Amino acid sequence: MRFLLVALLLAVPPAGPAAAAAPQVTDPAGDANAAGVAGTPASLAAYDLTAVRWYAADDAQHVAVTFADGTRADARYVVRFGTPRCDTGAIEWRTGWPTAYVEVCGERAWPAAPSRAAGRTVTFTVPFGELPPSMAPGTALGGLGATAGPYADVVVGALYPAADTAASQARYVVGS
Repeated sequence: MRFLLVALLLAVPPAGPAAAAAPQVTDPAGDANAAGVAGTPASLAAYDLTAVRWYAADDAQHVAVTFADGTRADARYVVRFGTPRCDTGAIEWRTGWPTAYVEVCGERAWPAAPSRAAGRTVTFTVPFGELPPSMAPGTALGGLGATAGPYADVVVGALYPAADTAASQARYVVGS
């Protein structure tokens, strides 16, 4: 009987973030073209985002952004969303920063939890206790989207806006 119980436990994978729902935002691979700007360098294809998935785990809100071809050392990643109070929420991270910042409805937070880039995914982690009040658990978010591109100065940014942009009409409830 003990052998059967051990065999059953080993055969059933544990639930967790890996078993979470599908991404709320998806974007086709191969469309990282700086919003159609003529003369965009081919190297911007490395910022080709393909999915954004919001999920909650370990008393924190997580947002995972997946790319077609890995992450870059000189990148700026922005996840956008709206709340019932305003439609200007964003989580921004630049490679090299120890953590992302969250800004929504004029409230800004620099969470202590680190953001990280690994393989093809950048994950933002914000402990529930460090979320701005307008983004408290239970808040419904809409207008979900993301942009990715090179971290550039104002002149380069004006010439080459975000390499890739994705948006969705999906909704997500913070903490779910």
